[in-house]
Amino acid sequence: MNNTKSILSSIVKTSGIYLNKVLGVFKTERHLSAPSQRRTDNDPPFYNLFPSALEREIVNCRIDISPSYKFVYFRIPKAANSTIVASLYHAETSIELTSQVEINKIKADHFLFPDQLNLEQVNEMMENYFKFTFTRNPYRRIISAYLDKIIRNKGGKRDSIAGFLLKPNGSDISFDEFLKYLEMGGINQNGHWARQIDLLPIPLDKFDFIGKIENLSVELPGVLYKLFNRDCKIITMREHATNAEDAYLNLNQDLYDRIYKIYEADFEYFKYPRIFNV
Repeated sequence: MNNTKSILSSIVKTSGIYLNKVLGVFKTERHLSAPSQRRTDNDPPFYNLFPSALEREIVNCRIDISPSYKFVYFRIPKAANSTIVASLYHAETSIELTSQVEINKIKADHFLFPDQLNLEQVNEMMENYFKFTFTRNPYRRIISAYLDKIIRNKGGKRDSIAGFLLKPNGSDISFDEFLKYLEMGGINQNGHWARQIDLLPIPLDKFDFIGKIENLSVELPGVLYKLFNRDCKIITMREHATNAEDAYLNLNQDLYDRIYKIYEADFEYFKYPRIFNV
């Protein structure tokens, strides 16, 4: 048997056990701290069925739908989503993307988004498409978001957070202050530090596969084989890499505890340990 196919079979089998035995416990209390938005008659069909816990604009643009290959990838920022998108695109087109600018254009233009679907298409997607996502250890993910979006100021986020904290534009923001911003409600203002569970509007037991980027080198090839029925090249994108693992080692116990409290739902749903083993 093809090795990648064998790996996929093992992964999917394990994932299925995880979904059935673990996530079912939490099914009735899926969002622990962010209530779903109210439905309205003008909502697109997808959001009538699956209201978002966050502003729809934060979620909608991160759900990539491929009618040609019948998959839906729920992108989680700071969880290798550029590598995953680049690899999906290469598998579809044989075009290898080399820059973040190219990746961002593909993210914006190549896939369909849920608000573009009618009810029949939503039902078809939920019934017959392969729905997957990849999560990341919440400690590493929030440190990576801070290093990339606050310290490097990618996307110009720092001044808006400074204003929220009543600091002048151009002010430095410490990690302690960043956590204070999240604790005061800022967690729901941006997908890069939103709870991972809140970026996934459909019930977790509707996913066909939930991977972890800690296992990406094994799990992503298996997912690609499932989608394209062949071995596919992994296109690694590292433009936003931050070496969050190194910064992680400098956290004190108080910061650990605050991160855990903010992201407790992610730790529980995706089975990450509270104590991080280096």
